[in-house]
Amino acid sequence: MERLDLGFEAVKKINPGIVYCSISGYGQRGSRAGEAGHDINYQSLTGLLAIQPGPVDRPVVPPALVADIGGGTMPAVINILLGLRQRDATGAGVYLDVAMTDAMFTFAWYAFAIGNTTGTFPGPGELRLAGASPRYQLYPTRDGKLVACGALEQKFWLAFCNAIALLHR
Repeated sequence: MERLDLGFEAVKKINPGIVYCSISGYGQRGSRAGEAGHDINYQSLTGLLAIQPGPVDRPVVPPALVADIGGGTMPAVINILLGLRQRDATGAGVYLDVAMTDAMFTFAWYAFAIGNTTGTFPGPGELRLAGASPRYQLYPTRDGKLVACGALEQKFWLAFCNAIALLHR
Protein backbone atom coordinates (compact mmCIF):
# COMPACT_ATOMS: atom_id res chain seq x y z
CA MET A 1 0.00 0.00 0.00
CA GLU A 2 2.97 2.29 0.62
CA ARG A 3 4.05 1.85 -3.02
CA LEU A 4 0.58 2.98 -4.11
CA ASP A 5 0.74 5.95 -1.73
CA LEU A 6 -2.12 4.41 0.23
CA GLY A 7 -0.21 3.59 3.43
CA PHE A 8 -1.59 4.54 6.83
CA GLU A 9 0.08 7.97 7.00
CA ALA A 10 -1.17 8.95 3.53
CA VAL A 11 -4.72 7.78 4.21
CA LYS A 12 -4.71 9.39 7.67
CA LYS A 13 -4.14 12.78 5.99
CA ILE A 14 -7.42 12.27 4.13
CA ASN A 15 -9.28 10.68 7.05
CA PRO A 16 -7.70 11.22 10.51
CA GLY A 17 -10.21 8.78 12.02
CA ILE A 18 -9.20 5.84 9.83
CA VAL A 19 -8.87 2.42 11.43
CA TYR A 20 -6.26 0.79 9.20
CA CYS A 21 -5.23 -2.83 9.49
CA SER A 22 -2.37 -4.69 7.85
CA ILE A 23 -2.27 -8.48 8.01
CA SER A 24 0.88 -10.34 7.04
CA GLY A 25 2.80 -13.41 8.02
CA TYR A 26 5.56 -11.69 9.96
CA GLY A 27 4.43 -8.09 10.46
CA GLN A 28 5.22 -4.92 8.56
CA ARG A 29 8.61 -4.34 10.21
CA GLY A 30 11.42 -6.54 11.37
CA SER A 31 13.87 -8.98 9.86
CA ARG A 32 11.21 -11.24 8.30
CA ALA A 33 8.80 -8.53 7.13
CA GLY A 34 9.52 -9.05 3.44
CA GLU A 35 9.46 -12.85 3.49
CA ALA A 36 6.73 -14.84 1.84
CA GLY A 37 4.98 -17.56 3.77
CA HIS A 38 1.85 -19.59 4.17
CA ASP A 39 -0.13 -20.99 7.06
CA ILE A 40 2.05 -24.10 7.39
CA ASN A 41 5.20 -21.95 7.55
CA TYR A 42 3.85 -19.81 10.38
CA GLN A 43 2.76 -22.89 12.32
CA SER A 44 6.17 -24.47 11.76
CA LEU A 45 8.19 -21.46 12.89
CA THR A 46 6.32 -21.22 16.17
CA GLY A 47 6.56 -24.91 17.04
CA LEU A 48 2.89 -25.70 16.57
CA LEU A 49 3.67 -28.36 13.96
CA ALA A 50 6.08 -30.05 16.38
CA ILE A 51 3.14 -31.19 18.52
CA GLN A 52 1.02 -32.58 15.69
CA PRO A 53 -0.59 -35.91 16.54
CA GLY A 54 0.83 -37.93 13.65
CA PRO A 55 3.85 -40.25 13.77
CA VAL A 56 7.28 -38.63 13.60
CA ASP A 57 8.09 -40.36 10.31
CA ARG A 58 4.78 -39.27 8.73
CA PRO A 59 3.80 -35.90 10.20
CA VAL A 60 0.27 -34.71 9.68
CA VAL A 61 -0.46 -31.53 7.73
CA PRO A 62 -3.01 -29.60 9.81
CA PRO A 63 -6.54 -29.80 8.39
CA ALA A 64 -7.28 -26.18 9.27
CA LEU A 65 -5.61 -22.92 8.31
CA VAL A 66 -5.03 -21.99 11.92
CA ALA A 67 -2.60 -19.16 11.20
CA ASP A 68 -4.75 -17.58 8.51
CA ILE A 69 -7.94 -17.65 10.53
CA GLY A 70 -6.83 -17.77 14.16
CA GLY A 71 -3.68 -15.73 13.64
CA GLY A 72 -4.84 -13.28 11.00
CA THR A 73 -8.57 -12.87 10.54
CA MET A 74 -9.75 -13.20 14.13
CA PRO A 75 -7.12 -10.90 15.69
CA ALA A 76 -7.74 -8.41 12.88
CA VAL A 77 -11.50 -8.34 13.48
CA ILE A 78 -11.09 -8.03 17.25
CA ASN A 79 -8.51 -5.28 16.96
CA ILE A 80 -10.46 -3.41 14.28
CA LEU A 81 -13.47 -3.40 16.61
CA LEU A 82 -11.28 -2.14 19.44
CA GLY A 83 -9.83 0.48 17.08
CA LEU A 84 -13.34 1.65 16.20
CA ARG A 85 -14.15 1.97 19.91
CA GLN A 86 -10.97 3.98 20.41
CA ARG A 87 -11.80 6.20 17.48
CA ASP A 88 -15.32 6.75 18.82
CA ALA A 89 -13.87 7.74 22.19
CA THR A 90 -10.97 9.91 20.98
CA GLY A 91 -11.69 10.80 17.35
CA ALA A 92 -8.22 9.55 16.43
CA GLY A 93 -7.59 6.74 14.00
CA VAL A 94 -5.28 3.84 14.64
CA TYR A 95 -2.88 1.64 12.69
CA LEU A 96 -3.02 -2.09 13.40
CA ASP A 97 -0.27 -4.49 12.38
CA VAL A 98 -1.38 -8.12 12.67
CA ALA A 99 1.36 -10.71 12.19
CA MET A 100 -0.08 -14.20 11.80
CA THR A 101 3.05 -15.85 13.18
CA ASP A 102 2.78 -13.94 16.46
CA ALA A 103 -0.63 -15.39 17.21
CA MET A 104 0.49 -19.00 16.67
CA PHE A 105 2.10 -19.00 20.11
CA THR A 106 -1.37 -18.72 21.64
CA PHE A 107 -2.32 -22.07 20.09
CA ALA A 108 0.69 -23.84 21.55
CA TRP A 109 0.26 -22.44 25.06
CA TYR A 110 -0.03 -25.86 26.70
CA ALA A 111 3.14 -27.15 25.08
CA PHE A 112 5.00 -23.97 26.05
CA ALA A 113 3.75 -24.21 29.63
CA ILE A 114 4.93 -27.82 29.89
CA GLY A 115 8.28 -27.05 28.28
CA ASN A 116 8.98 -24.00 30.39
CA THR A 117 7.93 -25.76 33.58
CA THR A 118 9.69 -29.09 33.08
CA GLY A 119 12.49 -28.11 30.70
CA THR A 120 11.29 -30.69 28.17
CA PHE A 121 8.95 -29.67 25.37
CA PRO A 122 6.44 -32.29 24.17
CA GLY A 123 6.94 -33.92 20.80
CA PRO A 124 4.50 -35.25 18.22
CA GLY A 125 1.56 -37.07 19.77
CA GLU A 126 2.77 -36.51 23.34
CA LEU A 127 0.14 -33.99 24.42
CA ARG A 128 -3.01 -35.31 26.03
CA LEU A 129 -5.19 -33.35 23.58
CA ALA A 130 -3.00 -34.10 20.55
CA GLY A 131 -2.84 -37.87 20.35
CA ALA A 132 -1.39 -39.07 23.67
CA SER A 133 -4.65 -39.97 25.40
CA PRO A 134 -7.11 -42.69 24.42
CA ARG A 135 -9.75 -40.44 25.97
CA TYR A 136 -9.27 -37.79 23.26
CA GLN A 137 -8.82 -39.73 20.08
CA LEU A 138 -10.22 -40.80 16.74
CA TYR A 139 -11.23 -44.43 16.37
CA PRO A 140 -12.00 -46.24 13.12
CA THR A 141 -15.33 -48.03 12.87
CA ARG A 142 -16.28 -51.20 11.00
CA ASP A 143 -18.08 -49.18 8.33
CA GLY A 144 -14.93 -47.20 7.48
CA LYS A 145 -15.88 -44.05 9.35
CA LEU A 146 -14.42 -42.49 12.46
CA VAL A 147 -15.73 -41.93 15.96
CA ALA A 148 -14.40 -38.82 17.69
CA CYS A 149 -13.97 -39.51 21.37
CA GLY A 150 -13.66 -36.56 23.72
CA ALA A 151 -14.17 -38.30 27.05
CA LEU A 152 -11.59 -36.73 29.34
CA GLU A 153 -13.60 -36.98 32.53
CA GLN A 154 -13.92 -40.41 34.13
CA LYS A 155 -17.73 -40.59 33.91
CA PHE A 156 -17.62 -39.82 30.18
CA TRP A 157 -14.78 -42.29 29.59
CA LEU A 158 -16.71 -45.05 31.36
CA ALA A 159 -19.82 -44.23 29.32
CA PHE A 160 -17.80 -44.32 26.08
CA CYS A 161 -16.17 -47.64 26.99
CA ASN A 162 -19.58 -49.04 27.85
CA ALA A 163 -21.07 -47.78 24.57
CA ILE A 164 -18.38 -49.50 22.50
CA ALA A 165 -18.61 -52.64 24.66
CA LEU A 166 -15.08 -52.27 25.96
CA LEU A 167 -16.31 -52.56 29.52
CA HIS A 168 -19.16 -54.68 30.69
CA ARG A 169 -21.16 -53.84 33.78
